Amino acid sequence: MKTASIFLLAFIIIGAPALLTAQEPELISETSKVVDYFNIAAEVHPPKEGARDVMAFGGIVDINNPVTQDVLAAGGTVLIQDSVGGDVRALANKIIIDAPVEGNVAVVGNNIEITPKANISGLLWVRGDNVVMNGNIAGDANIKAKSFEQNGIISGELIHEEISSSQAPTNAFAWFFSLTSFFGMLVVGLVLVSIWPKTVRRAITQSIKNPTHDILWGLGILVATPIAIIVLMFTIIGIPLAFILGAGLLVSLYLAKIMVGIILGTYIFGAIRGREIASKYSLLATMVLGVIVLWLVTGIPGIGWILKLLAMIWGLGLLVNLKLNTIKKVESK
Repeated sequence: MKTASIFLLAFIIIGAPALLTAQEPELISETSKVVDYFNIAAEVHPPKEGARDVMAFGGIVDINNPVTQDVLAAGGTVLIQDSVGGDVRALANKIIIDAPVEGNVAVVGNNIEITPKANISGLLWVRGDNVVMNGNIAGDANIKAKSFEQNGIISGELIHEEISSSQAPTNAFAWFFSLTSFFGMLVVGLVLVSIWPKTVRRAITQSIKNPTHDILWGLGILVATPIAIIVLMFTIIGIPLAFILGAGLLVSLYLAKIMVGIILGTYIFGAIRGREIASKYSLLATMVLGVIVLWLVTGIPGIGWILKLLAMIWGLGLLVNLKLNTIKKVESK
């Protein structure tokens, strides 16, 4: 699944301009307009009047209304039950494509089904455990799966690689843990940007201007805190403080990855839309995009752990400086 994450990351980055390009909404009736749709919830449905681009994350993502352009979705279950005018990119435990797709389809999951209604006009790229392909594919198909059943027609070239079943239990556990961690980061990030949007945006802006300052602070805290905990553990009265410091460090490292995710999302928006527009763009959308990309790149074999460590150091320094600046403001009042 780590290899799959690399390729899905490429699809997301390539398709990001389509999701972020500002265009005038297209009319679909006299009283309503097609708009971009973004949501994080237990169960997600696009509006009945349809949507232009959809970015959705939840326990169940059900695309049961038409989408004129692209769909980017992740969750426990992703259902495509109405037509999609562009590309579909999905990451979920269960994925069912049961409607026409005019563009390409790139999906990663455990159980993937492409029904006879799913006429895909572009390419098909699949990574999963159990894949059933009953639809028609106009382009090429690249499928890597533990089990693969084909009843539909693939007009282009089919590349099929079988995944070893002996690795399935380990992969499934790792996949579940990683996916749970990912959604946990999204939920915590949602709380952060909802409760303290101005504070978070200000901290992100300052950190982007001077990342070295935050990285040095983060490295110092990451080295000094474990040493302080060990020293305190050798004293009786210092044991409670050692536990508090340890818990605080773990929480801070978790929040650090989310903050760096927001930084990464800001960079991506800035590269696509311009730095000035990116600084005013939806903080929630920035957080989601950045956390997705960070989660994927830290899963790259070999270098993923290095990227994760750098992210935690940078984010930890950002949080420390944010706390110090907050204390200074309080004391100055």
